[in-house]
Amino acid sequence: MSLFLISYDLDNPGQKYAAVHAMLKSWGARRVLESTWMVKATNSTCVAMRDALKGGPVDANDRVVVVRVDDWASFRAMIDINQI
Repeated sequence: MSLFLISYDLDNPGQKYAAVHAMLKSWGARRVLESTWMVKATNSTCVAMRDALKGGPVDANDRVVVVRVDDWASFRAMIDINQI
């Protein structure tokens, strides 16, 4: 099982925050910072997660970064990342 960090900037007027959040939650992702989420997943890749967001609620003017995390540290994250 891999830990992934997903971060986004929604810049298009009428941003689809609710749809992005719904997709991330459906993957079991948890919000760790305002526009940064983390999820543990098997059988997935950074490209697959990016493409799912890009083909769904993320518009052409938005930005998305997906990173597989192998080491991390945090300070005042919104949740305990150990619980992801």
